[in-house]
Amino acid sequence: METDGNFRFSYQAYLLLAGVLVFVVPAATAGGLYIGEFGQPNMGASRAGAQALAEDASTAWQNPAGITFLDQKKSMAAALIVDSKTKFDQELPASAEPPAVADLAGNRPASNGGDAGGPALGGGFFHANPVNDKWGWGVSLASISAAVMEYDDPKDFAGRYYATQVNLFTATLLPAVSYRVTDNFGLGLDVRGAGTGCGDSGARRRAKPRWKMAMISSWG
Repeated sequence: METDGNFRFSYQAYLLLAGVLVFVVPAATAGGLYIGEFGQPNMGASRAGAQALAEDASTAWQNPAGITFLDQKKSMAAALIVDSKTKFDQELPASAEPPAVADLAGNRPASNGGDAGGPALGGGFFHANPVNDKWGWGVSLASISAAVMEYDDPKDFAGRYYATQVNLFTATLLPAVSYRVTDNFGLGLDVRGAGTGCGDSGARRRAKPRWKMAMISSWG
């Protein structure tokens, strides 16, 4: 609709535009194993507002720009226990007939392996230091991804030729600096150095643990 020489869109036009974008913009898909909980206080609020708040030492990890908004330097060590349950499902009747994998006695379907999950430890260390009213720095050490899998009945497990035991561990070191622009706005820069160790074994192999390193920088 046009009013006084200027175009003014009604809410119907905005709804139409939103509907077009839903069907035009391609979907983005990805897969990964990420843990956003390190035992930090805002776990109790499902990490709501973690990237906007500045309340404790975990700000150095979750919101580096907020370090200069802390009233004093803070340090925190946190820990948690994750108890997972993982089960393997077979598709019947295909798993009961050749060429499906049989158990050691030649029976099909083979065992589901039992529960492959179990307890695992997690946590992190955080330190945030507002040097003055403009600058601050922080450092964090945490694990953002981990997995433990070991089937109770590996010998007769239908998937034993793929894996019967998997251990995944990561460690991420994150130094960060913060600069306060105004009383309500700040900037943060961090560099993440991540190391990953992974070991797995199956009926045909037993792989040695492997470690990889990566560097990632971000700002906001």
